Amino acid sequence: MTTRRPVTFVHLDRLDHLEEPALQLLFEQLNREFFRGRIPPYRIIYGQPPGGPRGCSGHCDPDTRMIYVEPSPPTPEGLRRVVLHEMAHVGSLGHGKRFQAKLLRLARAGEAWAEKEAAGYAEAIPGRRPLTAVIAEQIRDLAIEHPDRRWSELETLFAIEVGRSVAELRRAAPWAERVWDREVSEIKRDRATQERRMRRPEK
Repeated sequence: MTTRRPVTFVHLDRLDHLEEPALQLLFEQLNREFFRGRIPPYRIIYGQPPGGPRGCSGHCDPDTRMIYVEPSPPTPEGLRRVVLHEMAHVGSLGHGKRFQAKLLRLARAGEAWAEKEAAGYAEAIPGRRPLTAVIAEQIRDLAIEHPDRRWSELETLFAIEVGRSVAELRRAAPWAERVWDREVSEIKRDRATQERRMRRPEK
């Protein structure tokens, strides 16, 4: 999320919502409410990503499973919007059509700001992305939604979604099943870790 905004001064009595426990709780709540709990665990950090883009209000790093947020102003509502935006980036890096579709789903769920963002990205993004990049991104997104399915069960539907026959898909991305297996394994491992943490008795 790289849109720069003018500095706005807002008086806040407390900043508890920017502490890491509150950020993690917000992530879990939004994951359940808008993504049916399908996004794997991410660590939410208030601040700019080290070595990453500067001056942005949010950044999603799928390699480290971290989301950096620094809304301006740092109000609870502004924070909520930035976290939702970055959560929509999981499995959909960039602001292409799949990401825009997620924003529109958020809009239908009551997040009016998301519709305006989607419209802005639709106007701003020229040209078409390489098919292999689209396939890799959509495989990650589909794995989040269906981690208990085998690639063989979804390959035909996936090919239709990217506008190709199964044979064309296999020629363009012979690695698709390997990527699927890797993504599903990571998701299941992360969920198992999260479940163990939830079962761990409080001290």
